Amino acid sequence: MLLSELSGLTVMSKADAVAIGTVAGIVIDPAASRVIALHLAKTSGAGKFLAWPDVHAVGPDAVMAPDGGALRDADDELAPLATASSGLLGKRLLTDHGEEDGIVQDIDFDPRTGSVSALLTSGGNIPGTRLIGIGSYAAVVRTP
Repeated sequence: MLLSELSGLTVMSKADAVAIGTVAGIVIDPAASRVIALHLAKTSGAGKFLAWPDVHAVGPDAVMAPDGGALRDADDELAPLATASSGLLGKRLLTDHGEEDGIVQDIDFDPRTGSVSALLTSGGNIPGTRLIGIGSYAAVVRTP
């Protein structure tokens, strides 16, 4: 699934079929090349994040979560990753040698596991396993 397809989807409570938010983005742990949370907007709960293990299903029309109680605020571990991941689309992509490798146009990930399959860039597709960092200026990938 592409991030562009996920963005804007309604997150529904599995417990009572009530909307608990809208997907605004994803939080990626670059060290694991994995989506670790969804960043939500228009939430009905106190938090703005849904941890990936609490995502029960991702479909073409909605995301299913246990209930509004699964939402949480960003903690010390999640906050820096959420900040870095928030503007990933449109960021420059650099290699670990400092060479320009395009602009991130989309993210392809497995909707069952959260594993990042590829970074779709203006220079071509880069395997998600090459992602090593996301900063305010650029995303960094390992040189092949």
